[in-house]
Amino acid sequence: MEDNGFSARLSQIVDQLGGQNAAARHIGLSQGGISRLIAGGQPNLQTLRLITEKTGQSLLWLATGQEDNTGAIHIPLRDVFGSAGPGAEAVDESPSRFLSFDPYFVKLWGVPASRVEALTARGDSMHPTIEDGAIVLIDTGDRKLREKPIFAFRTPDGVRFKRFQRTIDGGALLVSDNRDLYAPEKVDAADLEQFRIAGRAFWTPRMI
Repeated sequence: MEDNGFSARLSQIVDQLGGQNAAARHIGLSQGGISRLIAGGQPNLQTLRLITEKTGQSLLWLATGQEDNTGAIHIPLRDVFGSAGPGAEAVDESPSRFLSFDPYFVKLWGVPASRVEALTARGDSMHPTIEDGAIVLIDTGDRKLREKPIFAFRTPDGVRFKRFQRTIDGGALLVSDNRDLYAPEKVDAADLEQFRIAGRAFWTPRMI
């Protein structure tokens, strides 16, 4: 998130709430955290959403300073590359920009917009479902591993898109859709504990 006006917008909110201590209690952050953000610290997406939920401010306005009267729903695109290949490094946790969607289409997703984030896929291991360079929407509220869906995994090597199959020894197979080029990857039970599930992939740019 490049916009440096965030601290000014947060200061405006803090003043309306009666100062840093009162704002910290209202929002659910520490006073030190509020102070660091006002001094120029960059918030992650979780912090941005917490502030908007507690204050009723627009996520788009808080993050970018832009006003929107079109009624569109804005989904944050993170500066994180989700690999549909060997692995891609997570660059940054803050949103780089927002993607606008018509509320009618958002309703068809069946997923609350507040749980949706966008990542950019890299690689061809999930071809033809997810193409290299495609925008992928994930439901961050759906993190229960099961077979068939595609999940975004946070691994020591970065974020990856894979299907998931449990193995009898407590481990798992990470399965690619491009099976002609990519064999299933075995993950031992101990290594599986290092994986964090970012969410279930459901659109790119069609329903998955």
